[in-house]
Amino acid sequence: MAWLATLDEPSDREWVTLSELIDSADETLVGHVVNLLRLAPGLFDRADEAGAISAWLASDSEIARDRAARVLAQIQRHRPSRVAQLLAAADCRDQKVQQRLAFVVRVADLTLDEAFFRFFLDLVARGCLDELKTVFAVNDSFWELGHSLADKRPAWGASFVSAFLRRRIAIAGQPVRQTRSR
Repeated sequence: MAWLATLDEPSDREWVTLSELIDSADETLVGHVVNLLRLAPGLFDRADEAGAISAWLASDSEIARDRAARVLAQIQRHRPSRVAQLLAAADCRDQKVQQRLAFVVRVADLTLDEAFFRFFLDLVARGCLDELKTVFAVNDSFWELGHSLADKRPAWGASFVSAFLRRRIAIAGQPVRQTRSR
């Protein structure tokens, strides 16, 4: 299986073989195959083209949806725009969906791609990340998500702060007020 991870453009047959392994009942084997998708952009692309990622996200199975979140969280550094596209329609009213989105965002690099960054800002505006204030790891907070923005994308940093403040104002139920200086 390690050899498959080195392929830039795996064949349809190689994907079908891996897909059959994912559908097997052997969770250890499934775990190994899913790890390949997370680490090998070419395999992810083939799985995505075959509709596997979308199918997992739409599945009734919590296991399949969790699998999709794990794969998307890791592949975001290679395919950030595609991850944003796949998750854009997520229904944030579902707490499990919110948890999956928070997981993906927590491991994401917000500086890599404007489409993914806009997706992140949309999640903040829609309230999908309201619960992100819960600590995930040492020194973790909402603000840690944007730690690289100041150095790599300063203008995006301003949008990051603005999105957070607008969401907090919306939560408080207060309209945005302009202050007049005298």
